[in-house]
Amino acid sequence: MNLRPVSIRVYACYCFCFWLALGVFTHLSARAGGAGGHSSGGHSSGGGGFGGGSSYHGSGGYGSDNGGSSPFGLGFIILIIIVYVIYYIIKSRMDRASEVDSVELGTPAIDRSSLGAFLAGHPDFDVVSFNEKVRVAFLKIQAAWSAQNISEVRPFISDGIYQRFATQFRMMGLLKQQNRLDEIEILGVQLVSAREDGPFDVIDVQIQAAMHDSFVCELDHSLDSESDDSFIEYWSFIRKRGAVASGFNGFEAKTCPSCGGALPLDMGELCRCSYCQVIFNNGDFDWILAEITQEADYAGASVMAANVSPELEDSVAALAPQCADFSVQLAEDKASNAFMQIMTAIATRNPASVRRFVSDEMFAKISAMIPKGNVIFNRIYLNEAVLLDVVPTGPKHQLSIGLSASLQRVELLPNKRLSPQDDEEIRENYALTMERDADAVQEKGSLYQHQCPTCGGAVGDTVDVNCQYCGTPLNSTRNEWIVCGFEAPHERTGN
Repeated sequence: MNLRPVSIRVYACYCFCFWLALGVFTHLSARAGGAGGHSSGGHSSGGGGFGGGSSYHGSGGYGSDNGGSSPFGLGFIILIIIVYVIYYIIKSRMDRASEVDSVELGTPAIDRSSLGAFLAGHPDFDVVSFNEKVRVAFLKIQAAWSAQNISEVRPFISDGIYQRFATQFRMMGLLKQQNRLDEIEILGVQLVSAREDGPFDVIDVQIQAAMHDSFVCELDHSLDSESDDSFIEYWSFIRKRGAVASGFNGFEAKTCPSCGGALPLDMGELCRCSYCQVIFNNGDFDWILAEITQEADYAGASVMAANVSPELEDSVAALAPQCADFSVQLAEDKASNAFMQIMTAIATRNPASVRRFVSDEMFAKISAMIPKGNVIFNRIYLNEAVLLDVVPTGPKHQLSIGLSASLQRVELLPNKRLSPQDDEEIRENYALTMERDADAVQEKGSLYQHQCPTCGGAVGDTVDVNCQYCGTPLNSTRNEWIVCGFEAPHERTGN
């Protein structure tokens, strides 16, 4: 995005206001003791930007042919005030512009080859329409975050993204916290790469944005913060390859794409039509947001990149004939979902919430990880979930996923005061292992959406490992990827 025209407009505005100020000075001088004035202001928002730097100068003198007026009268003082106000406004905008300029330096290395191949294979793909969906998704998600209500965005986010938000909202609710995002501006949207991933197409998009970020904690105001941020994020969207373009827009939808029934207003963990029971956030109907990655963790900057097996690509290719539904992005999404639910179970002291998707051994381990004190996460952000390796283990397939999270632990004391367990936000690395049968059958529901994978029946938070409807063990590797290993930082070396 070129910001120079904006800076020229700001400079022109300054010149105009300076000229106007001269007019006011002349008018006031001519009408000493009279009244008159002018006030104006401007604000730029929504998809635009601020000026990218400007300079100005002033010169000239003041003369009079009547010799009776003093340049140090009331008009001159008003002129000085007006000029100072104008200078202050422009300087503030230039300071904000410098932040935008720093964002501009982060222009991505666009993978034109992958994008070209995708566009050639999808001649009906409309870049303009897709970019508009990205913008809608970004703005709606910021609003959902501020309101701590995911219902409005649930139809176009994956289960893993949902769980990231749900976990953070749960912690913020326990700690009486609110994070308001205002003055939101999208400074740029750019497709950077595309790829095939199992049955899905994946598109990575760079989003440049700026906003005012205000964080308030009612229990401990020392945790409050406020800032104006400019930043870059990479959002990954997935869609089933070969999905029919029916005109359904999941980013604005109010009705089911299958039966036309009204979508539930209180969608949460379960993203399913109340009438025909179809799951509509699985990429069958429209693009779904499956990953949000900060610039510091994207591509070569990934903390986990060094741990990826050099044989991973070959291992995934070898897995494909046996697992037609396997997708790296989907595997990482399930792992991030499981991780956030495990961390929620630890913080809320309720291991029953993860019973359905962990092995018996893992359930015992997670139960033992619950601390004695009432320890909650002040902040917990999942920076990365990266597939590191795929290993066939006889009749099963095993996935190794590396996870990196930023968090701060605080203890909630009986008097509702907080005692920080970590002096500041820290970053920790975890490892998750998941297994599924090599000849697994297609699931009818998702354990990560509280559904039995065998019959699709609803599953609550319970230690009962059998489905109440069909009696099938819920944590069976016959249908779904089950967590069979979880390593925290203190159990690992080199972290």
